[in-house]
Amino acid sequence: LIEVIRTVRELKLKVVYAEPQFPDRAVQVVRQETGAAIFRLDDLGGSGIPGYGSYFDMMQSNLDQLIKGQNLE
Repeated sequence: LIEVIRTVRELKLKVVYAEPQFPDRAVQVVRQETGAAIFRLDDLGGSGIPGYGSYFDMMQSNLDQLIKGQNLE
């Protein structure tokens, strides 16, 4: 976690992408310590997730998150 925070600061990153399958607490610490925005990229999906009617829908959601993050630069 310390190395991630150091890297975000050194590279002056404005966005960090995280996967929803991992604990949220670490991501929130990175956000608090660096001020970087957090966007979720889902590599697993699941039938119970709203908007994920298909694999294509999940990938479209990931693309939307990437575009939103790039627009912060």
